[in-house]
Amino acid sequence: MLAGDGPGEELLRRLAPALGFHAVDLFILAGLAVPDDMAPLDAAAAMWVKNTVTDAVRLPAAERRELLQQIRSMPQEERRSSFAPNPLMPLAGGPGWGSMPATWRR
Repeated sequence: MLAGDGPGEELLRRLAPALGFHAVDLFILAGLAVPDDMAPLDAAAAMWVKNTVTDAVRLPAAERRELLQQIRSMPQEERRSSFAPNPLMPLAGGPGWGSMPATWRR
């Protein structure tokens, strides 16, 4: 990376915990394809995650453990499609801002 090369998959996976990120977030920030083992099986299911997590946090510890065991015991489904997150837009005035199409800079 110091020589100007982009980060590789292994480096991003190792850096993520040290930086306090989820590895998939670093792949997205780096503009790289998210590896299949990190991609959601059903990207449309994301809308349910927030409420599910919020509800699970409110459960007593024993019930959260039971819920986690039940989730892990469910059969793994085949991927329905590849995962391609939306590209990130540069922050106003930040790096890459001047190279954006004028229609994006509103």
